[in-house]
Amino acid sequence: MDRKITELYNDYIHGDMPRRSFLQKLAGITGGAAVTNSVLALIEPNYAHGQQVQPEDERLTQGYVSYAGTQGPVRAYFAKPVKAENALPGILVIHENRGLNAHIEDVARRAALEGYIAVAPDGLSYVGGAPEDQEAARDKFRAADRDTITADVIKGIAYLTSREDCSGKVGSVGFCYGGGVSLQCAIADIPADACVLYYGRALSAEQTAQVNAPLLLNYAGDDK
Repeated sequence: MDRKITELYNDYIHGDMPRRSFLQKLAGITGGAAVTNSVLALIEPNYAHGQQVQPEDERLTQGYVSYAGTQGPVRAYFAKPVKAENALPGILVIHENRGLNAHIEDVARRAALEGYIAVAPDGLSYVGGAPEDQEAARDKFRAADRDTITADVIKGIAYLTSREDCSGKVGSVGFCYGGGVSLQCAIADIPADACVLYYGRALSAEQTAQVNAPLLLNYAGDDK
């Protein structure tokens, strides 16, 4: 695929480009509507097709929970193994710049099958939650207060450690915006014991000096 297309899509996903402008620019690269539609089918996420663990998987206990946030309750997706006999480590699964969606819930289920209590908060809870429409979710996320979102998500660590079925050990994993938040978890008031990020904003030099948890940072070679 032409790198111009992937770079354009990256700018659209992570910036404030309106969808109409994105489609017009994409058509300028592809040369026509028919090819544009084919390209969209390749590059845009399809959460239903991408699911690896179905929501009704009988190996898991799953559903929605809530915990106290900075401005009210935070809604979060929850999953853990049905047959867990002992307390399990927790993992905080942190969404991109769209709020909680079906993909992040699927990631939480995958983590649960590996032996974790997985919690995936919706950082947009304080403004009514993430819409299913991803364009609307992006706009809602952009208008929301980032500090509030970050603080509410990180409070998920305290929620996990407070659970009787959690061993007290909690890790975090985040994607895009959530990658940066996962890194923030390493220096939170109640820090995560290990943090994984798939790109995301880096810490300052002063903040980095405060990190004691092991980190796994994933960055693609062609990322800007």
